[in-house]
Amino acid sequence: EEYGLTYESIEDIKNERWGGRHAHVNPHTKQRGKRHEVRWCAFRIAQLFDCVCWETQETRTYFGTDIDTLQAHSLTDMVCLAMEAEWAAYDRNGHGAYAHPKSIRFSFLRAMAFRICERLKAMVAARDASATKTAHAQGRALMIIPKRDEVKNQLEKYQDQTNLKLRREVKNKTTIKDRKAAKAGLAAGDRVSLNKQMTTETEKLRLSA
Repeated sequence: EEYGLTYESIEDIKNERWGGRHAHVNPHTKQRGKRHEVRWCAFRIAQLFDCVCWETQETRTYFGTDIDTLQAHSLTDMVCLAMEAEWAAYDRNGHGAYAHPKSIRFSFLRAMAFRICERLKAMVAARDASATKTAHAQGRALMIIPKRDEVKNQLEKYQDQTNLKLRREVKNKTTIKDRKAAKAGLAAGDRVSLNKQMTTETEKLRLSA
C-alpha cells in the first residue's frame, strides 16, 4: 500500500513496535573506532524511513518502528557496500604519481554520498507528494505528519527510559581536494540502486505483527 495510507488512525501508529535498532558504524569491515563514510548518508536514509538516527564511535542506531528501522539498516548496508565497490573500481585505475590516496578516497566518497543524499531527498519529496495526491483523490486520511509526530513522542519516551542524551553533531567544513575523484564520485552516486525493496526479514516482521 502507498506510503502514508497504511494506517487508518493515529492509534494504529501508536500500536506499532517502537525502539532503537543498533548496528556497527562500519558495516563493511567492523573495524573498531572507524566510522564508515556511509555515515554521510545516514540522516537522509533515516528521513526516508521516518526514523531518527544517531551514532557513537562504535554503534549506529535508527529509532522508529521495527519495520522502518530494519529497512533503514538494510539500505545503509547496501549503500555502504555500493560505496566500497565503486571506490574499489575507481581505485584500480590509479591516480597519478602525486595523488594522496586518503585525499582521493575522501573526495570520491564525499561526492558520492552527496549525490546519494540528493537522490534520497528527492525520493522523500516525490513519495510524500504522491501519497498526498492519492489521499485527496480517495478521500482518505493521510498519516504522514501524525506518524512523524509520533516518532518524536516515542523517542522522548525512549530517552526518559534509557537516560539517553542526544546532541547535534557539529559539522566540520570539508574541502574537496581532488576534483577528478569528486566528479567520478558524483557519477557513482547516480549508479546506486535506491529502490526500497522489502527484505525477507521485513516480511517476517509484518507476518509476526
